Amino acid sequence: MSRLAALAAAIAVPALALVPTSADAGKTPNTVTAGVAKLAWPAVSLDYERRLARKVGVGGFVGFGRYNPKVFNLFDLGGGNPFEEATFKFREVGLRANLYAIGGFKHGMVLGLTVHNRRLSYEEDGAEASVAGTIIGPHIGYKLITSPGFTLGFLGGIGYHAVGDIKVESGDNSATLENPLEEFPVMTFGSINAGWSF
Repeated sequence: MSRLAALAAAIAVPALALVPTSADAGKTPNTVTAGVAKLAWPAVSLDYERRLARKVGVGGFVGFGRYNPKVFNLFDLGGGNPFEEATFKFREVGLRANLYAIGGFKHGMVLGLTVHNRRLSYEEDGAEASVAGTIIGPHIGYKLITSPGFTLGFLGGIGYHAVGDIKVESGDNSATLENPLEEFPVMTFGSINAGWSF
């Protein structure tokens, strides 16, 4: 299911640029931003949003890089936390629907729904462990577009987290381990972005 969700989102994200806009969408129907906070991981994250009407937008995002998930430090995994100092390879793809409840596309508070697929993998001594999951949930945020087009935005949300088992592969050998995060089906998400609107 996670691979299917990732494939569907990967196809849908670039297709958003072809979605027609209404007459009241205005002269600035597109926003492209990069995830500022994720640069510290380090990871690259790009967001695209297309305005369909004065208060409605749809968007998509992709991200990849490295990630040190501090969330693992919150759980007692038995015998210590093996992920405490781990840095994972990270990739994500997702879709977003936005309603500008206060203000509009150029300057306002946004409410909406986010769906995204994320995969983390870790390699050590020739073995790779990986896990994938899909998060779906509501978000709230704020966006500001200045006169030249410079854009700042941030959002946060909480959603249902459908996470798979941990898959471990080493050469021709493979195993599946129960994921301790399956007991915590709720996950927060968020972003801080800067970019350009045109």
